[in-house]
Amino acid sequence: MTGSTRTSRSAVPRTPSPRSRPAATAAEYGGPRRLPWVYTSGHPDDTPRLRLTVAAGTALPPLPVQAGGAEMLSGGARHLHTMVRTAGGDCTLDIWPGQVHVFQALPRLAPEADAALGRAAEFLCAASTVGTPRKVS
Repeated sequence: MTGSTRTSRSAVPRTPSPRSRPAATAAEYGGPRRLPWVYTSGHPDDTPRLRLTVAAGTALPPLPVQAGGAEMLSGGARHLHTMVRTAGGDCTLDIWPGQVHVFQALPRLAPEADAALGRAAEFLCAASTVGTPRKVS
């Protein structure tokens, strides 16, 4: 290979994929305007299955909605809460400041996980008239 240069793969700096980390930001996916396209695989914005609407008078069970304040989907959680309430439904919204998506599943990384799951258990017990929640694990 006289006259050419080769660069080994190990010599090229690699940035981790946003998908390889639980706390990826919208900027890592190309900005907040590109993020929906990544999620929807390029389907048109008006695709019916991509629209969430709650019509007035729709019968819904009580809904608990939790989101981390640092996650990309917290705006969607707020929007869902508003739609359900506007339609006359019962919806409780908890935004946990500084938390990432599905932080409730990460009790070793997020001390707030236990409290969030406790709130969800209280909501479900109240909605189902089961009684007082108890920790099982």
